[in-house]
Amino acid sequence: EDYIERKLEGKSTCPHGRPIPPKESYEEVPLTEAKEGKSYRITKIILSDKEVAKEVSSKGLTPGMVFKVHEILPSGITIVVDNKHIILDNNTGSSIIVCEVE
Repeated sequence: EDYIERKLEGKSTCPHGRPIPPKESYEEVPLTEAKEGKSYRITKIILSDKEVAKEVSSKGLTPGMVFKVHEILPSGITIVVDNKHIILDNNTGSSIIVCEVE
């Protein structure tokens, strides 16, 4: 997104003359900093090691997925995706970057 913005050099229309929507502004935080009871979208996943990659894959978590934070515990976090509770440890949670959704 930033690359495209630099290439367009602040222009308000695309090369075909269509208006370019403004860049979305949202705050990204690690899942471990999310608030209980709020809904979030996964914006990116940092696959820092094999264990995180395995955990994320086994839980079916992908960028763009929307979920609700059910419970935050000292050892991890429980999220709800499509009425399914998913428990993540803090190491995995800190590798999942999210933004709050309304």
